Amino acid sequence: MRRLALSLVATCGFAALTACAGGFGLNTGGNQTPTSIVFTNGSGQVNDFFVAYDGSAPVLVTATAVKGNGAGSTVIPDVQFTWAAAFAPAGTIYHTGASPNGQSECGAAAQTPLVNSLLQQGNAGGAFPFYGGAYSQLAAQQILLPNPNPGPNYTGQAATIFVGPPTVPVPDINNPNQLDASSTAILPATGSTTYCLNLVATAVPSGVKGGVLVVVQP
Repeated sequence: MRRLALSLVATCGFAALTACAGGFGLNTGGNQTPTSIVFTNGSGQVNDFFVAYDGSAPVLVTATAVKGNGAGSTVIPDVQFTWAAAFAPAGTIYHTGASPNGQSECGAAAQTPLVNSLLQQGNAGGAFPFYGGAYSQLAAQQILLPNPNPGPNYTGQAATIFVGPPTVPVPDINNPNQLDASSTAILPATGSTTYCLNLVATAVPSGVKGGVLVVVQP
């Protein structure tokens, strides 16, 4: 079960944040440097995100730039982010419910290429085959062979993305020196039932980073 801490960012909506007493205000100032990055899933603030490797659906992740701390915090609107992800080490702790027992440990993935499953809706720039063309990779530059970990270097900017299970990379039929995503999800290693991705959002142009775990599970 996901551990949800419903925030006024989610329950009130950005247009009405200033009317929500005790929560985030709306900062209408110019270009500002965030204090932190808050992650939500469309219904509330989330400590960790969960996605199934059976292909049921990718998980929605939204990043929001926040200035200040506590009750006086304000949202900086319209901030865009670049995104990156990597496999988290086995044994990394993630949250499953309320403290003190609401946590578990990430397992290991059977393979650990560069993560190719940071997505946007639609098939602009080529469909992501694991979801039948409903999603495509976030805009990226491909790293070509013989790089030991070929895959995407994400360059697209967005406040909201979708994250699916990484897939086994396969050669591009039109460019054998380049690896593409496939329709085969990477599974946990023998002895594991899950693995995790460290997802990082970098605010543009300030460069302030925030991170959250995405747990890939049955």
